[in-house]
Amino acid sequence: MLKKGFALLLAVLFLFCGCSKTQDVGEQYRFATGSTSGTYYTFGNYMAAIWDKYVGCSTEILATTGSVENLNMLAGGDADFGIVQNDILYYALNGKEMFAENKLKGISVVAALYAKTIQVVVPAESEVTTIGGLAGKIVAVGESGTATEAAARVILEAHGISYDDITVKYQNFSEASDAMAKGTVDAAFVVSALPSAGVLNYIKTHDIRLLSMTSVASAELTENYPFFSYATVTADVYGTDISCATLSVETLLVCRSDLPGDDVESVLTGLFENLDELASAHVKGSEINAETAYSSKVGTYHNGAKRYFG
Repeated sequence: MLKKGFALLLAVLFLFCGCSKTQDVGEQYRFATGSTSGTYYTFGNYMAAIWDKYVGCSTEILATTGSVENLNMLAGGDADFGIVQNDILYYALNGKEMFAENKLKGISVVAALYAKTIQVVVPAESEVTTIGGLAGKIVAVGESGTATEAAARVILEAHGISYDDITVKYQNFSEASDAMAKGTVDAAFVVSALPSAGVLNYIKTHDIRLLSMTSVASAELTENYPFFSYATVTADVYGTDISCATLSVETLLVCRSDLPGDDVESVLTGLFENLDELASAHVKGSEINAETAYSSKVGTYHNGAKRYFG
């Protein structure tokens, strides 16, 4: 952890060195990210360092529990920018799932960033070969009320399985992988950028397989839920025997809708004119481009983003 923190500090310091600012708006922003050990927090630090450097603003990085808290903070005026999954934004804006009693408004999309892929992991020796085959099994679906759990439930339902058909374990992948190693969990859902750090750690000592989604279920899910996209986990990602057909969700940069358009446009200019620095600082930076950044099917883009991408 100390090495990781030191490496992050060096990278951020590097971003601040060697170049003059191209603009100077002098604004102060609060950026809701994720847990200090997670990708959102690390990636958010790199993003903010770039726009602080080139836009001349000052950004406070807020450590949070992730998408749900970030959206609540934005809606409540406690953050200006945030990183969220597009499925959680969809639920928030439409008053569904964890936002069934707390429909949110006042949140706009700034840019789509990178994909997070849904992975259903089973031990290599498992008798289960399809998601439909999980009936009667013990399945870790993620912690209750999280993005992973919401995705797991609708994916299982699309394959003809309800929670009544399985033994549900509300565990994150760290807990689920320990249980799989002990034989007390049969399968676990993961929603992450590829490759998943948790899965990589698990396959150091255990062989796995990934369960593919059927074409019928995938078609149903992409039609009914605008946040899903077709995806593939190729065999080389985890050294599995075959590739896996699955779905993905998007990581979005969002903001308060009442932020001035000039501010949002300036942040985007600073970020997209310096993507090479972001890519050199973090592997996910290489996945961002202007074309896909303006392609979110969830939410409404901020006027400043419309001006920049339009």
